[in-house]
Amino acid sequence: MATYCMVRKTRDLEDPLPLVFGGVDELTEAGREHGPGRYHVDEFAAAGETLASGHTCRQWGTIIHQADGTIIPKPNPWPE
Repeated sequence: MATYCMVRKTRDLEDPLPLVFGGVDELTEAGREHGPGRYHVDEFAAAGETLASGHTCRQWGTIIHQADGTIIPKPNPWPE
């Protein structure tokens, strides 16, 4: 089982991120709670396990929270 770490790219040192979540649904809800912006998400394998790529972590993609409240998860595709 993987975990996900979400970080908003900002110059504000007071930003409360990064946050760690157990699933993509939790990521989208967190993006909604933390306001508009682009959130970078990394995926980490559980201790002693690997992801489908054989690695222990990867950039999962981004969560975009638009000004109108729309949340768009944009996962990176797995390499072929």
